[in-house]
Amino acid sequence: MGYGRRVELAQHLVHAGWDATTPSALVADGTLATQQTWRGTLGDLAAGQSALATDGPAIIVIGAVAALELSGLAQSAGERLSHAVASEGQRVVPGVSRG
Repeated sequence: MGYGRRVELAQHLVHAGWDATTPSALVADGTLATQQTWRGTLGDLAAGQSALATDGPAIIVIGAVAALELSGLAQSAGERLSHAVASEGQRVVPGVSRG
């Protein structure tokens, strides 16, 4: 899939005029204990300087969002939600507004 063609895809984008310094990332095994992440630039990706120890699928992210540090956000959001529920003693149903 995309991971196996990452170099080719990145080269195509650079040749099409994308800035080689555009942030890029690869994520394999997302949300699992075995998750692997690579970050660099589109130029790095096009030059084959990205490697993960995987033969499975991976997500390819190109653009400013690839430069964001998101690790721990889900955990901290979950901790805040747990604390809020414990403080209020109420059950929270995702997607339901309590108005």
